[in-house]
Amino acid sequence: MLVNPALVEGQIRGGVAQGIGMALTEEIVYTEDGQPITEYLPPTTREVPGIEVFMLRTPSPLTPGGMKGAGESGTIGPAAAIANAVAAAVPEAAAKITDVPLTPARLWPLL
Repeated sequence: MLVNPALVEGQIRGGVAQGIGMALTEEIVYTEDGQPITEYLPPTTREVPGIEVFMLRTPSPLTPGGMKGAGESGTIGPAAAIANAVAAAVPEAAAKITDVPLTPARLWPLL
C-alpha cells in the first residue's frame, strides 16, 4: 500500500534527476584546507528526460503494515547506468571510466 503515491512518485523523479547530476555534472572540490572551490551544476529540466514511474508493491515482512521507505531509490541507478552507457558509446575509453561525474574535462583525456 502506498500511503501517498504522488509523494513517492515525486521522490523517485527527484532522485533520478539527482542521480543524473551525480553522473554528469555535480562535483564538489575542496582546497587542502577544506574550502569548497567548485561551481556546483545541478541538472535542470532541460537535462532531465521524461521519467516514467512504475510502482512494484512488495510489502516488507519486517514492519507493521508492510511499510518501506522510497526516498533514496531514484538516486542509486542513474550514475552506474549513465557511466555504462558512456562506456558502451566510447569503447576505447571503457576500461578507464571508473568514477563520476563524467564531465567533459574528465572524459576527453580518456579518449
